[in-house]
Amino acid sequence: MVQTSGYCASFGPSTNQDLIKIPPAGAEQLATQLSEVELVFERKVGENEHLFGSVTSGDIAHQLEAKGFTIDRRKIALDDPLKTIGEYHVPVKLHREVTSHVKVTVKGDQPEAEEVATAATT
Repeated sequence: MVQTSGYCASFGPSTNQDLIKIPPAGAEQLATQLSEVELVFERKVGENEHLFGSVTSGDIAHQLEAKGFTIDRRKIALDDPLKTIGEYHVPVKLHREVTSHVKVTVKGDQPEAEEVATAATT
């Protein structure tokens, strides 16, 4: 990240949060803590276990913040939003050398949808 007169070259206007750098040792400690975190999202589900809406990196960052971890949503390496119920291991890039994974479980808010998903995975 290149800081030039209040502008972060890689992301646009800079903020103090953009300038905070985690040293590799601190990133490894944070990675250990994050690997133990499990996030659960409940969404409305339609046929074939597809969600109405999705779970995005912003949703994951918001729940991590509620658990005491301040992680920028851009550090959450989610290629596409999660659109089906299930269990996922989402990578979080804490440092260029350190990546952790957060367990994310997406459940349907309808009891029938969870039973169908459980039966399908076993």
